[in-house]
Amino acid sequence: MAQTRSIEPEDLVRAAAIVIAALAPAVGRDWSVKAGRLDWDVDRTITHMAGGTAKHTLYLASRSTRFIAVNPGRWHDASQAEQLEAITGVSAAMASVAATTPSEARAYHATGMCDAEGYLAMDCVDLLVHCHDVVEGLGMKYAPPDDLCQALVARSFPWFAETGDAWGSMLRHTGRIGPLGDDSWTMLTTPRAEWDGAIPRRDPRPVVEWIREDARWRPRYFAGR
Repeated sequence: MAQTRSIEPEDLVRAAAIVIAALAPAVGRDWSVKAGRLDWDVDRTITHMAGGTAKHTLYLASRSTRFIAVNPGRWHDASQAEQLEAITGVSAAMASVAATTPSEARAYHATGMCDAEGYLAMDCVDLLVHCHDVVEGLGMKYAPPDDLCQALVARSFPWFAETGDAWGSMLRHTGRIGPLGDDSWTMLTTPRAEWDGAIPRRDPRPVVEWIREDARWRPRYFAGR
């Protein structure tokens, strides 16, 4: 099992800065091209990078146990530079919220009730991996620093053996390199100390709410979905 350290708010701010530095040369390029292996184009992927972090910030700040029917999207006439700036802004917001969130607090995520560190790690992984999608679609080069990747893999994917290639492990697990697979991959959202050693599996049924029963969080699914 890999050695781990806590994922801190500063890690998300750093990840956002790394992504912005990598994508700054993409301003002025054609963002309608496909983003790597995704079905999305570059523009939608960058919108998702900001919107996903913004939605996570809403969940963590509200401590919601339920799905919130809000979908942060792209401002209709935002420039490419402004879309990148949005990533910086929402990452700073999440870092600020996480810094003041008690360690015992939990908030809704589709894969489970997540703590602040879990959300920070998740957003770091999302930004770094989706940046890979964008640069692959645009024919650019990028690789995040190894120390950050090692910390994120140890926190989010603790079932990986140490291989010295944390970035490669992250890309393989999320289907970015290697054989094409399904999209059932997930990461550890609960605290590392509470992990039971089993690799989490994503249930395709959408969760409307997490209910606390017998010291465990149990999902309630959308009826008819």
